[in-house]
Amino acid sequence: QRRRDANNNETKKGQNDSSSVSGKARASSSWTECLTSLVWSVGSDARVDNRNISARTVSTGSATRAQQDGHRGNYEGDDDGLRNVAIMGLDCEMVGAGRDGNLSLLGRCSLVLLVQKARSNADQEDSGGRSDEDDSFELQTIYDKFVRPSKTVTDYRTTWSGITKDDLKGLGCLPCVPFDVCRREVSELLASFHGKPVLLVGHALKNDFEVLHLRHPFGLTRDTATYRQFMRAGRGKRMLQRKLSHLVEEELGMDIQSGGGGHSSVEDAEATLKLYWKARSGWERGLGYPLRSFRSSPALGDDIAPLVQDQWPPLTMYLDGCNLPLGVRCNKQGRSKQGGETTISWQLISKTSTRGTTEVYQQVDWIPILRSALASASPPAFDKIVVMFDGAKYKGSKEQKVPKLTEIYPNMYLESTDVGVMVDDVLVERCCCNGSRRDSGQGSSSGSSGPLVQVDDVIDALSNMSDFGYGAVDPRENDTLDCYAVVRRKGGGTKTNKKLFEKFNLRRPEEGALCLTGMTARLQKNSLQTAKDLQRARVYDLVEYELRSRANVRNIIVTDDILLADRLVNDCSGGGNNPNLVLSWRQLQQMF
Repeated sequence: QRRRDANNNETKKGQNDSSSVSGKARASSSWTECLTSLVWSVGSDARVDNRNISARTVSTGSATRAQQDGHRGNYEGDDDGLRNVAIMGLDCEMVGAGRDGNLSLLGRCSLVLLVQKARSNADQEDSGGRSDEDDSFELQTIYDKFVRPSKTVTDYRTTWSGITKDDLKGLGCLPCVPFDVCRREVSELLASFHGKPVLLVGHALKNDFEVLHLRHPFGLTRDTATYRQFMRAGRGKRMLQRKLSHLVEEELGMDIQSGGGGHSSVEDAEATLKLYWKARSGWERGLGYPLRSFRSSPALGDDIAPLVQDQWPPLTMYLDGCNLPLGVRCNKQGRSKQGGETTISWQLISKTSTRGTTEVYQQVDWIPILRSALASASPPAFDKIVVMFDGAKYKGSKEQKVPKLTEIYPNMYLESTDVGVMVDDVLVERCCCNGSRRDSGQGSSSGSSGPLVQVDDVIDALSNMSDFGYGAVDPRENDTLDCYAVVRRKGGGTKTNKKLFEKFNLRRPEEGALCLTGMTARLQKNSLQTAKDLQRARVYDLVEYELRSRANVRNIIVTDDILLADRLVNDCSGGGNNPNLVLSWRQLQQMF
């Protein structure tokens, strides 16, 4: 408004002074017009002071705003990467268990697929180049089932869930399956859909993940409850979440959850998809368009051709199942009446989950998370994931739970060692002695050992302020740091220091190593917080910090065994051909 008033005042002043303009001023005006026309003839690339060509600046700005408005309204011209993923909406209805029914259990699960319609040029001309939000997509329910909980239900919460006792007995309008079957089927759908990674949309997805005992990659999750534009301001700078029904009524003009039969998980999932579709342009722009890293390949049909940064070769991830809170479940389905083969599905279950700095009891299936990491085209790139267990654990059992070596999914393997062979020795042999196999043809390395630095230097590197000559950093991308820090404990310290070292898996001096890296944005953020905690503790003489180059890393080993971590990080760095990056269980959860 102030700019508009100023422009009006200047216009009126110019009109009042026009009668008294001298011939010299008229000549100056003519010269300005000639200069303006000359600038127009040169083109938009000419850099001329905007004060001399104010008319051109106004017109160019209007054209730019018109192009931006068209970019927001017409999806066909956008390059936000949404056509490279399968967009699904998830919603669950819960029932209660326990004495007062306060323990939430899964009672119904629904998945809705958003199918984007292709618009022809004729349709765009008829609509004036604008895309109608209601006509640009359609919704398809691909999964909707009642779930029979593993515990006794004491409160069906019919008023809110719409679930009755007959529904969970299989007498309702939808099929009813056991909880393990539902979790396996949903995890299969969330891992990939027609070869594309799944972008999951929902409202308060944290609650749905808790009852499903599943997790989904953070970068492929869009939660309408935590999107800032959909939240309301509280006291101070706090932002509060809103109810889905209120949000849908305000943003879409729709009325949901108003019937007397309880909520519908399909209706809620569709509402969240519509909310996301309406705000998709600003949402993805605010995130820096992370889905652009997925590119469709016409030669592969629905498959995705990964477009990963060329500066880093693919990595191999090893999970030390002996020293991680992981268990394997094998689900076998019998032969069909047509004589088909027995189908086997695997689950990799952890019974604990990290929330911030605390560890809570929560069963999570890691198979869909690891499959998404393999299928993702965004850094870091993985070409193989191997989960290893000790064969002596199954000695004497009638059936070996983990086979010698089996490919449960493409490029994902379960492996158990021979009796008497330790997993530690196998990992050291593979990660430290086979470096020449991967580095053949890439030239000799200069060595993995880097300079010893102070904790302030590590903080600067992780906070993207300086990378000490290793390279520049882009905070919007994963795995862009050209260095990582290795933290070693040298001395004992006080009781307070020992508690801090125990938290970071540095239990004894001269044993173990902690790697602070930026493989993903979340892991880099937590690594930075770890470095600041060490700085705040003032353990200068008890800890040493070494910077190493990211360029030579080929293997990521996830283990909580400090002796194995010490062997992989310190003893396997000779020659620098194949240095290893070791992460703890807590860091793995922070990574995805």
